[in-house]
Amino acid sequence: MSEQKSFFSTLPGILTALAGLVTAIAGLILALSQSGFIGPRESKETKPATMESKTPVAEAPKDPVTATPKTPEAPKKPIAPKSVAETPKAPVTATPKEPVAIAPDKPVRKAPERPQEPSARLETPKPTPQPVTPTPTTDGWAVIGFYEQGRFSDLTLMVQGERPVAGQSYEAVKDFRLVLKRQPERGEKVITLGMVHRGDSVDVLDIDIERSPSKVPVYAKLRAVLHPVERSSR
Repeated sequence: MSEQKSFFSTLPGILTALAGLVTAIAGLILALSQSGFIGPRESKETKPATMESKTPVAEAPKDPVTATPKTPEAPKKPIAPKSVAETPKAPVTATPKEPVAIAPDKPVRKAPERPQEPSARLETPKPTPQPVTPTPTTDGWAVIGFYEQGRFSDLTLMVQGERPVAGQSYEAVKDFRLVLKRQPERGEKVITLGMVHRGDSVDVLDIDIERSPSKVPVYAKLRAVLHPVERSSR
């Protein structure tokens, strides 16, 4: 069996003993301080209060103030009434005004209004658009190039494809004449209708090519706006 420890050998017992010791010391110090053994002693001797004796100061008697009597004012003289009597004003009689005859108003004749003159600035009439008359065209024949073994050469028209096609419009690349007939008969004079200039638009109506192994001219019936024939080109 293990030995049993006392309560004061444990931690709670030690704390309890210390608390009791501190309480006892505090109570002892309080009792000694109240009994006078600890702390400053109060002196019970009191000094008698000394009464200061004040000697009465005798005040000097004041001189009586003698009031000076006021001098009586002199009596005012009565104001004498005015000796000049006011003259009464004469009554003003108003003279009657003569009646003024008012002439009747004369009728004012208005001047006849003048007709307004037309302003000097007349608006210029706007030009009426005139109908554009189409430029007359002429149909005729012309040699537009040469044909040899399926190839065209020396064309007077700007052809994009391999050959000119009837029913299409082309631009002239050089000046050439437009005549009335394709091939005039023997002894018949060639009639020139006009000139086609470079840059003019030309409509191809028909194309006539002779079948031949040699080089042959290409005849085409054209429609264009013709220019007059110059003398040097005749």
